[in-house]
Amino acid sequence: PDVFIGRFSAENIGHVETQVHRTLTYEQNPDLNFDWFTRAIGIASSQGPGDDNEYDYQHIRNINTDLMNFTYTYDAELFDGSQGGNDASGNPSPAMVATEVNTGATIINYTGHGSTNAWSTSGFSSTNVNSLTNNGMWPFIWSVACVNGNFVGGSCFAEAWLRATNNNEPSGAVATMMSTINQSWNPPMCGQDEMNDVLVESYPGNINRTFGAASMHGCMQMNDEYGGGGDEMTDTWVCFGDPALHVRTAFPQALIANYMPSIFIGMTSLEITSAANGSTACLTENGQILDAGIIENGTITLNFTAPVNPTTLTLTITGFNFLPLIDEIDVMPGNMPFLIFDDAHVNDISGNNNGFLDFGESVTYTIDLYNLGGVDATDVDVYLQVNDPYVSITDDYELYDLIPAGQTTGMPEGFALDIADNTPDEHMIDFTVTATNVDTSWIMEYQGIVFAPILNIAEMFIDDAAGNGNGRLDPGETAIIKIKNFNSGHCPAENTMASLVSSSQYLTFSSNIYDIGVLGVLGYQWSEFEVEVDADAPNGAAFAYFNYELVSGSFIESAQFQKKIGLIVEDWETGDFSKFEWSNSGSIPYEITNIYPYEGVYSAKSGSIGDNEECVLSVNVDVMLADSVTFILKTSSQQNKDIFKFYINNSLQGEWSGVGNWQKVAIPVNPGNYTFKWVYSKDDTGMAGSDCATVDFITFPPLLTLTCYAGPDDYNCTGSEYQCDGEATNWVSVEWTSSGDGSFDDPHILNPIYTPGTDDLSNGNAILTLTAEDDMGAFVDDDMSLLIMGAPATPATPSGPDYVNLNTTTNSVYTTDPVPYADYYEWNVDPIDAGTFYGIENSGTIDWNTSFLGLATITVRAVNSCGEGDYSIGYEVTVDNFTSVEEIEANNTFQLWPNPNNGSFNILASVTKAGNYSVRAFNIVGKEMASMSNLYLDGQNSFTINFNELSEGLYFLVIEGQGEKMIQKLIINK
Repeated sequence: PDVFIGRFSAENIGHVETQVHRTLTYEQNPDLNFDWFTRAIGIASSQGPGDDNEYDYQHIRNINTDLMNFTYTYDAELFDGSQGGNDASGNPSPAMVATEVNTGATIINYTGHGSTNAWSTSGFSSTNVNSLTNNGMWPFIWSVACVNGNFVGGSCFAEAWLRATNNNEPSGAVATMMSTINQSWNPPMCGQDEMNDVLVESYPGNINRTFGAASMHGCMQMNDEYGGGGDEMTDTWVCFGDPALHVRTAFPQALIANYMPSIFIGMTSLEITSAANGSTACLTENGQILDAGIIENGTITLNFTAPVNPTTLTLTITGFNFLPLIDEIDVMPGNMPFLIFDDAHVNDISGNNNGFLDFGESVTYTIDLYNLGGVDATDVDVYLQVNDPYVSITDDYELYDLIPAGQTTGMPEGFALDIADNTPDEHMIDFTVTATNVDTSWIMEYQGIVFAPILNIAEMFIDDAAGNGNGRLDPGETAIIKIKNFNSGHCPAENTMASLVSSSQYLTFSSNIYDIGVLGVLGYQWSEFEVEVDADAPNGAAFAYFNYELVSGSFIESAQFQKKIGLIVEDWETGDFSKFEWSNSGSIPYEITNIYPYEGVYSAKSGSIGDNEECVLSVNVDVMLADSVTFILKTSSQQNKDIFKFYINNSLQGEWSGVGNWQKVAIPVNPGNYTFKWVYSKDDTGMAGSDCATVDFITFPPLLTLTCYAGPDDYNCTGSEYQCDGEATNWVSVEWTSSGDGSFDDPHILNPIYTPGTDDLSNGNAILTLTAEDDMGAFVDDDMSLLIMGAPATPATPSGPDYVNLNTTTNSVYTTDPVPYADYYEWNVDPIDAGTFYGIENSGTIDWNTSFLGLATITVRAVNSCGEGDYSIGYEVTVDNFTSVEEIEANNTFQLWPNPNNGSFNILASVTKAGNYSVRAFNIVGKEMASMSNLYLDGQNSFTINFNELSEGLYFLVIEGQGEKMIQKLIINK
C-alpha cells in the first residue's frame, strides 16, 4: 500500500492523550527497569486445521519458534487443551493471560474464536484489559479472531486495549490489528505468519520496522495466496494505533554516534559515523527538516543550506531496538577557536603494552584536541574527569600552550589513570574533557573501552581409560575428571586456578587444585583432577555432587555438576533373564536375541505373538533416589496398529510403533516402589516389518541398597558435646564407634551425641565410624574425622610502620602471621581515639585520627567459633604531624641512646669538618624547646646531653654546623 492508516479511537480527550503519550513514550523513553522486550505471548485454540494444515496452537507455536530464533528469550504458550511444551495442562484463564501481560511482553499473537469484547480462548475480555497493571510495558497485538475490532455501534476489544489506563497512566497495548467482521479461517492465519516473518527478518531484502508496514506486508501475502478471500480480510482488518510506530523486540541499546558537536556559519554538511547501520538520521531547525537519511556502512552525510546566523540545530537518530539519540548542534561564528575531542592514545608499557585499556593496568594517556575554529587557541588548561567506580585518575591536568586553527594537538602522556583489577570486559568509561582559556571553555565527552577476561565453564568429562573406559565413575576405579574452560573476554586470564570439591564420601582426590596458568581468548583448556572411587561404593545407587570454581585474580566463575557412581543396567549380557527378578508373561514371552543388539551381544525381543495378543516384560523395584529409568527401544511393526508401550505402575508413559531405528527413552521417577512394564501388543489388521519390538540397555534409577554415611569431617570445641549426623539406607541396625576414648549417648541411632574423652582432648582429634547392617547380614561402614580444638592461639606481634606522619599519611596497614583454625581477626589500637581499624583478615588497616598525636599500641587477636584468643604483644607506633623544623634536609644521621629517655642521653656523631656545632630539640610543630651551642666537634665524637627540662613527648634533635645538618627522633619518657 502507498498509505498506512491507523486509528486513535477516542470518545474523549483523555483517550487521545493516553494513546499519544503511550506511543511517544514507547519510542522515546521506554521502561528499562526490566527486560520485557524479549518476552512473547502466544494464545490459541486447539481447533483446526487451517493454513498450512496447522491447528491453531501449532500455528502459534511455530510463530513463537521464529520469535525465539530471533531476539526473544521467553515465549508463553496459552493454548486450549494440554499441548505440551510451555503450555500448561487444561485451558488458559483470564488470570493466566493477565499474569503474562502484567509481567511484560512486546508481542501477543492470538489465533482462535473471538467476539466484540473478548478472546474465546482464555475468555480474556475488555473488562480484564481494564484491570491490567502493565504500565510502561505495552505489547503490540496481531489477532486472528472474529469481530475483535468491531468498533461500529459501540466500543470493542481493540479499543479497550488502546484506551486502557492504570492509576491514570497508560496500560494495555501500544497497537493492535483486529478485524471488524467474522474472519475466515485460513487467510488470516497466512497473513499472521507473514507479519511475524517480516518482523523476524526472514527476508533480507524486505526489512520493515513499523507496525503498519509489517502488518500490511502480511495482508499482501494473504492477498497473493488467497485472492478475493484475502482481499476481504485486508479490507476489514483494522490497525488500532500509530501505523508508523517503530516496534521493539529487544532490550534497547544506547545509540552511539560521532559528529561535530558544533558547526560554523557557512558550513553546508554534517558527517555522522555510527555502527548503527540502518538507523535514520535527521537534522532540523525550529521543527523544519534540513536533511535526513539512512546510516549505511557506518556513515552518513547530511547536507543543508549554509546558516547565515548563529542558531541551534537538532539532530535525531533513531534505530531498531535503540534508544533515540537527540542532540543539539550549535551553529557558531568562525572568528574564534573551537575545540573538540579528536582521539586518545594509551601507553600501557607497564601493563601488557598492547595500546588498549585493560583491567588492572596503570596507563598514561595522550588526548588529542582538534581546533575547528579559525583562530588559534592558546594557554588552554585541559582537565580529564571521570565518574566511574573502576577508574582512578592519577594525573588529571595538562597545559596546552598552542592548538593552531584547523590542526590537532596532543600532549604526550599528559594524563594518567589506574584501571581496577575487577573491571568487567568491554566496560565503557565515560570521560569528560574540559578545556578552558581566558576567553571560553569547551566540554567534550568521549568513551573508552576496557578489556578483561570472561571466565566460562563448559562441561565435565570422565576419562576412565585406566579403568573400564565407559566414561563413568565406577566403584574401585581411578579416573581423571576433566572440565573444559574457556575465556570469552578480550584479555587473557593469567594465573588461572581451578578447584573441584565433592561432598561424596566415596571419592578421594589426589589434589582438588589445578593450575591452568594463562587462559587465553582463543580455544579452551581442560583442568584435570585425579579421583579414586571407593570400591565399596554402591553401584548405581549414589550420586556425586561437585562444586567447581575457576579463579583468575578478581574474576571468579563457578559451576555445579552431578555424576552417578556406576550404573544399574540390564543389558541381557547374561544371555537370559536372571540378572533381575523379571516377570515374562503374555501369549508368547520375550526372548533373548543376538540379532543386531544396541550394544554388546544380546537384547530382549518380544515373542512371536498373533493378532490381538500381547507379551509383557515387567520388574518390581524400590527406587531410593529421584532419577530416571532409561532404555533403548526399536520397533518393526504396523504404524499405530501394533504398538510397543511402557508403563509405570500401570500408568502409560509412552508408546511407539512403525519401522524405525534404535531410540532412547528417559522417564523421570521419584523414590518409591514401582513396577516397570514393557508391553508389545497387536491388533487384527495384519503386520509390517519384523512384527516385533526390541529393548536393550535398561538403566535403572538408584535402587534401594545398603549404604551409610558418617557425615563430613568436622570440628568440635573443647568442652563441648558433638552432635553426630549420620545417614543410612536399607538398614536394620547401626552402630557408632570411636578411635578414641569418648562415648556416645546411644551408639545405635544415626544421630547420637558424642562426648570426647581425655585422650581425644589430648590428641586433638578422633575418628568416628558408622557401621550399618541390612536384613541379609551385610555390613557397610564410613568414617569421619572429628577435630577437637579450643580458641585460636595468640597471634605474633603485628608488623608495619612504627612511625606515622599525619602530614603525609592518614592510614596504615599492619599484618600478623596466620593463626591455625582462626575464622577471623580482631584488630585493636590503644588509646582508642588514635584511630579506627578495618578488616578481619590477618592484615588490618587503620584510619588514623588526624587530631591524635603521640604513642599508639597495635594489638590483634584471632577468633573462631570456639572462642576468642588472647591479644598479641603490643606494637608501638609513634604518631605525629611533623610539617617543618625549618623543613630540615639532613645529609647525615647520628646515634642516640638510650631512646626513649628521661632527658639525659648519649650521642655518637661523625662530622666531616671540625668546628663549632649546635644541638637543638624541636617539638612536633617545629618550635625549638631546648638547645646547646658552641659544641666543638672534629671527626667522630661521643658526648652526653642533658635536656631534663623537656616534658614527655616526641621531639626532633638536630645537630647543625659547618654546612652540615643531622636529625634524629627523640622520645622523652619520664
